[in-house]
Amino acid sequence: MTSIHDRLEEQAIQYENSFYFKLDADMLTLRAMAGMLQDHPEQDAQTLLMGLQEANNASQFVCLGYFQEDGSGFRISPEAEGVVSVSLPKLPQELQDVVALAWSGASSYSQAFYDTHLRSKVLASATPVYADGEICGVLVSTVEGDVYAEVLSSIKAISPSGTAAIIYENGNVVASTRTYRTNGFYNLFDSPYITEDIKGQYEAALLGSNTSFFQFDYDGVEYYSCVLPMDTFLGASIVITDTDHGGSNSVSDIARLAYTVVFLFALVSVCFMLAALWLLQKYRSSLSNIAYHDRLTGAYNKNKFLQLLGEKLDQTEPCTVVAINIRKFKFRNELFGTSDSDVLLQHMCAILQGEIHDGEFLCRDTADRFLLCLQELEEKAVECRLQPLFARMSQMADTMHPNYPLYLYCGCASSEDCTGDDPQEELMSHVMMALAEAKQGQRTTISFYDAQLHKQEKLQTYIENHMEQALEDGAFKLFLQPKICLKDGTLGGAEALVRWITNGIQTFFPDQFIPLFEHNGFCIQLDYYMVEQACRQIRTWLDEGLPLVPISVNQTRLLFHQVGYPQRLREIAAKYEVSPSWITLEILEGLTLEDVELVKQSMAELHSYGFRISMDDFGTGYSSLNTLGSLHIDELKLDRSFMVQAKQNKEGNHRKILAAIITMSKNMDMDIVAEGVETADSEQMLKELSCDFGQGYYYSKPIPAAEFRQIYLSKQST
Repeated sequence: MTSIHDRLEEQAIQYENSFYFKLDADMLTLRAMAGMLQDHPEQDAQTLLMGLQEANNASQFVCLGYFQEDGSGFRISPEAEGVVSVSLPKLPQELQDVVALAWSGASSYSQAFYDTHLRSKVLASATPVYADGEICGVLVSTVEGDVYAEVLSSIKAISPSGTAAIIYENGNVVASTRTYRTNGFYNLFDSPYITEDIKGQYEAALLGSNTSFFQFDYDGVEYYSCVLPMDTFLGASIVITDTDHGGSNSVSDIARLAYTVVFLFALVSVCFMLAALWLLQKYRSSLSNIAYHDRLTGAYNKNKFLQLLGEKLDQTEPCTVVAINIRKFKFRNELFGTSDSDVLLQHMCAILQGEIHDGEFLCRDTADRFLLCLQELEEKAVECRLQPLFARMSQMADTMHPNYPLYLYCGCASSEDCTGDDPQEELMSHVMMALAEAKQGQRTTISFYDAQLHKQEKLQTYIENHMEQALEDGAFKLFLQPKICLKDGTLGGAEALVRWITNGIQTFFPDQFIPLFEHNGFCIQLDYYMVEQACRQIRTWLDEGLPLVPISVNQTRLLFHQVGYPQRLREIAAKYEVSPSWITLEILEGLTLEDVELVKQSMAELHSYGFRISMDDFGTGYSSLNTLGSLHIDELKLDRSFMVQAKQNKEGNHRKILAAIITMSKNMDMDIVAEGVETADSEQMLKELSCDFGQGYYYSKPIPAAEFRQIYLSKQST
């Protein structure tokens, strides 16, 4: 019996050594990877970690992760197509514990646990990542339990009927030489040969601190079991179960066999360790290549490109960055296959690399995008460099598929246009903006970053991000421009115009935000708001006992498609107890062409409530006289272009047309307003043509409502 116990204990020690050897080898690899991340703890940890994940076949890591001190991090696993952001508090407790130990400076292993993300039983290892002598992060790896089962199976120290396993105190099997098909953990106590008596012996042995032996009978065969505690592995033990196949041998034979096995194991272990160290040294150089180069073309990847670009900009060396894309690359990929597209990209990269000068560099950014850093700064010089390249690429593509020409589009931006604190990020942003502009073309297109266009886009972004809050804060202010009666020079009305004033400092004019509002639909809310401001102003004048004049308010075409639009305006007027007859709704001429019946129906309802309708900018669109005749229009506003053209050619047709429109409007009982009156000559011409009202800078620019009251209404009241 002593011989059997010694043999089982020897076997348990062999399996324990093999298991720890595998753990130590994995930890060496993990620390080497942490050393790679040490140089770039924040800037490119994600990209470098993806390269490390691809190069860790020797360690068989199924997943790599990186965590920062606040618990945020990311992991890279085989089924992910990139980086997956994760939060440490949402991960298994075993993983949280091993990361906490690493933050204290200790490299350690976790208990085995079931990873729902990887859908397998895994063990985790963690080691700190240092930067300037301080821990800046924690690198974590996970290995499937089946890997350690393979390590145990490779020893083959037990008979075919025996089993070696690593088991926790609760009976969960970490790894075993026997395969169990189960999701999660297989429990020792679920085995068919475990009776209550045997279960009690195992439970006591797994909780004990000394090596335990016992035997049992199963299916007519006598089995012997050895439980060897693994002091440093978080409450686990090596459990050997085998038959007495060596019971008749002498103790000396067993000892000699044990010594031989130990010697061979030690020899193999030393060889494996030396091989592992050699592989780690080899991987260190290959990992750098993987982390900074594109595997398909051999060119730099974007991470290396940005690193080189940052160094160039730090040295204040001016340059131009060019982004090149293939038009309809996805369609080409589907049409000719990925292999054909890969060949095309390799040829393109070879052409680009052949024309790169000293101090210049390129990379393959994404599927069909290449980035170049050129020393030329002038647009003409950049075009002279790119056009021959594009021609050679097109010729090369024609040899592959003669009936399918290759079209490219590219964006270019110069570092001299960068004025911010982060020139690299600003330069890349400029390039992507220019590339987006180039994409709007049809064939091969080269676009250069336009600072004015960028300024306009920034303004549009600001407007869209702040328009809701501005409306809520009352930042849209009511301005009024007077309409003057040309017959006697008195005030005949006013047009409501909007100004967006931020904090009483910056003013946005309608041409800066109205087109954007019409595109995103916010003009609906703004027009309702301006009608309400006009009604509120009229209510104020009434309460102050001032004379009233009608106020014209512009209405967007989108309002006519709103359900309950006329009723909404009536409710606003009723809210301030203002007669709708004091509100004139200005619509654009083009609206009448979109849906005549809808417009007629809405206008009829608005008239029934007392609102007046004015057609604004008449003469700029294509309204037919038939359409104009079918609508009930109270006022016709002539576009300022009539004034300009009639003034330039007093005896020409434009003046005759203007006279005819005024006569026609009067015959149709419409008031007629001429916009753009800027000189006394223009006013005199309109008087001669019997125009009703004039509006323009000759009389006044749009002014705040309080100033309008002081200049025009207070004067009339006295």
